[in-house]
Amino acid sequence: MFSPDDLRALGEGATPTPPGGTVSLGARRAALRTGDHAALLYWDHAELLEHIVPYLAAGIAAGDKVVYVADDTSVERITDALCDAGIAVPAEIARGHLVITTAHDAFFGGGRFDVERSLAAVRGLADEARAQGFARVRFSVEMTYLLADVPGIEAGREFEARANSEIFACYPFTCICSFNADRAITGDIIADVLATHPILISSGVPLVNPRYHAK
Repeated sequence: MFSPDDLRALGEGATPTPPGGTVSLGARRAALRTGDHAALLYWDHAELLEHIVPYLAAGIAAGDKVVYVADDTSVERITDALCDAGIAVPAEIARGHLVITTAHDAFFGGGRFDVERSLAAVRGLADEARAQGFARVRFSVEMTYLLADVPGIEAGREFEARANSEIFACYPFTCICSFNADRAITGDIIADVLATHPILISSGVPLVNPRYHAK
């Protein structure tokens, strides 16, 4: 199983992401770019919230459509953390600026995971955001959904890989996929996470991921 030291070692072999249109990760933090699909491995919920909450809050401030898909963390905990950061969560949800949902509701319609349906749903989110007047979607998904005991979940890696060419290369999206490395049953799960994400966030810094395998 990967450890924090393994991730640091991996980061040491990577290089910073090249300059471009920036997507803030929060005050005094490095930035992603529109179109980036990044992986963030964490070992406890406090570590996740430390990185994700500023990214989401910066999206609200920037006028992005902000969408969070919870799985390992409860919707209530994410909501409370955003409120603590000064975000008027009920108001932002009411005006369509913020969506907080679960992996079950986002991906497991009909009790199974379907790649084509999931890709279509994310494309539909982009179309909806455009119709609402948002220039960009700031997306974040807790990838422990890959551990769900549902039919079809073995195609989760395919979904993540195809999203690079079919979603993030075509629509104004930026996505951080987080994964609780402490819950990985085998190293293969984390290897899959790293293989499908061009960007790795290590110690809050976006790096070109040397483990990424372009399809």
